[in-house]
Amino acid sequence: MSVSKELSADASQYAIGAALVQGEGEHEHPIENASRLLTPALKQLAQDLALAKENIEDNLESNRFKANAKRRPDPGCKFGNLVLVETHPISNSEKQFSAKFAPRRDGPYIIVKKHGATTYEVAHPDTPERSIGRYHTSAITKFERRADDLPNSVNPICRRGGPRKGAGALAGR
Repeated sequence: MSVSKELSADASQYAIGAALVQGEGEHEHPIENASRLLTPALKQLAQDLALAKENIEDNLESNRFKANAKRRPDPGCKFGNLVLVETHPISNSEKQFSAKFAPRRDGPYIIVKKHGATTYEVAHPDTPERSIGRYHTSAITKFERRADDLPNSVNPICRRGGPRKGAGALAGR
């Protein structure tokens, strides 16, 4: 027959204590107990640990504030919003294409889903069921309509994130 044993502990500002109890219900009785008064050194150690924990939390908050101060705020995009996505064109002298003169953003594309706090999944407005890719908030800008019709993409983005082969403003030359 197995008898259950339970260890219970308690602490206050002045002392710590523990008791080892055997049995259950009416058959419960203490086997061993221990208690100690906190010495001044232990009290000082507890105060020092609490102060160190508070300092660490203050430093983390300060570092978090400094790091976030320079970050671009989340554009606050929601499902169905139209956005522009940054392009990263590469110059090609054979095709006489200069990235300097290429558009920096392409779109509009539609927000399909939000992944985490900073990543959005986008799709072409004509085919919203087929995702083009995921983009960080730093690569997305809200699209502002200026007319009733949506403009066509200048440099359409393929599924893996780069421009399609042969596509581009100067590709036909």
